[in-house]
Amino acid sequence: MLHKLLCFGAIFVASMALLMLPEVIVHQVMGLNGVIFSPRYWVLLTLIVVVVLFDRHLRWTRVILGIIAVIFVMQFAHIAFFGRAFDPFSFDLLTQESPEVLEVLIGALPKLWWVVPLGLLPPIAVYSLLKRFRPFRGIPSLGVLPILIFAFGVYRPVNFENVTRAFPNAYQPVIENFLTAFGGYVFLLALAKRPDLPDFAPYQIAKTPQQPAEDTTVVLVYGESLGVRNFSALGYERETTPKLEALLQQPGSALRVGIASGISTRISTPLFMNLVRDPRDRENSLGGYTNIFKLAKQQGFETYYFSAQLANLLAAVDTGYIDHMITKDTRPELFATRWDEGLIDLVEQEIDLTTPKKRLIILHTRSAHAPYSKNTQFRPELAIYPDDLSLSYADLTRNHYDNSVRYNDFVLEQLYRTVEGATSGPLYFWLTSDHGEMIDYNGQYGHTLLEVPSVEVPIGLLSRDADPTIFANFVATSHLTHWDLGR
Repeated sequence: MLHKLLCFGAIFVASMALLMLPEVIVHQVMGLNGVIFSPRYWVLLTLIVVVVLFDRHLRWTRVILGIIAVIFVMQFAHIAFFGRAFDPFSFDLLTQESPEVLEVLIGALPKLWWVVPLGLLPPIAVYSLLKRFRPFRGIPSLGVLPILIFAFGVYRPVNFENVTRAFPNAYQPVIENFLTAFGGYVFLLALAKRPDLPDFAPYQIAKTPQQPAEDTTVVLVYGESLGVRNFSALGYERETTPKLEALLQQPGSALRVGIASGISTRISTPLFMNLVRDPRDRENSLGGYTNIFKLAKQQGFETYYFSAQLANLLAAVDTGYIDHMITKDTRPELFATRWDEGLIDLVEQEIDLTTPKKRLIILHTRSAHAPYSKNTQFRPELAIYPDDLSLSYADLTRNHYDNSVRYNDFVLEQLYRTVEGATSGPLYFWLTSDHGEMIDYNGQYGHTLLEVPSVEVPIGLLSRDADPTIFANFVATSHLTHWDLGR
């Protein structure tokens, strides 16, 4: 009997250590605050380990350890890539943009592959240990208790007064953070009653005294994940936008730091395309009264929307006002082989720029979206910052991102030269981005967190024979936003 008790104790300690060790390792590797195992967590983990030790046929053990392995891998991958644990909005984004999330994960695997064995091996080791050494006969159906524990962890946020209480605690173990965040998503976002929003008056639309000439061309290059803190044209120390800097030497040109409509493409794009100032304004958002394409059509413009991304980003935008629309959905082979340069091909092939007429052309690029290294796949000569896996994650990510901005700079200049060389009338060539990007900002990456780099975007104008009041208003407007650009 003593031998069995000693064996039980050794297996118990080994199992506890194996399930706690990954938490310590990931905090050390990522330079985080350090994990604190609270008394509550000790009790819960102890109960889980004791239950799996007494699981007679190991059926529940496979389920329980499988859940822990999934949580470990998902949470470690999120921490390694973004620099923070899952929050409720992370799950919301995962459900809406799972193909893009998968693409980003695949692109990050060469540097972050270690999260997979770190998350899988400890639960596998515990299972192997239990399969080999079983000092006592098990108790049938006891394994349902840990499932109830997991369910309670998910259910706990149901009574939280707001979703921020379900955000991760920097010192909590990843399992506890994961269950709380997932519960916050389920009960405070997915199943929650929509909050009462204030009423907004309909926008008053009035024509400006200065009407555009009949041969006016307006182009907007609507970028992706372009953070101003990595623009050399805005003071960044590394050369990322040399071609844009040369273009800005022309009269009637300026580049400024602006504020985006949102911190994700699915939010900022419809708000910008519908010219909505306040994101709580559901009436004007869904009504489309100030749809940018609609307003352009009313002024006699022929409208174009070419995108290296999917059309579902315009789900809340009435596309009936777009005369010519081509996206990644309709031309997948073009963007698969030409990337953002496919937009240059479309402008050259699908638009008769030589005929004088009013045109609004909106071009939605894909770079510099993650995985950043993919953006220079067809232009390796632009990737001047080394792609060296021996570099730290922060340095390698910065190099990949800066190379992406350089590719965007190349495409931007080519688009401008194409349009400027073929048109003869007034030209307004605007550029901005859907949102910014965090690159090692306090150890964080991406853009789905409401931090300053996520909302800072470039807003620029390259003009020719333009109305001087438009340029004067652009450079004089303080706290420039997407709303100001759209107007």
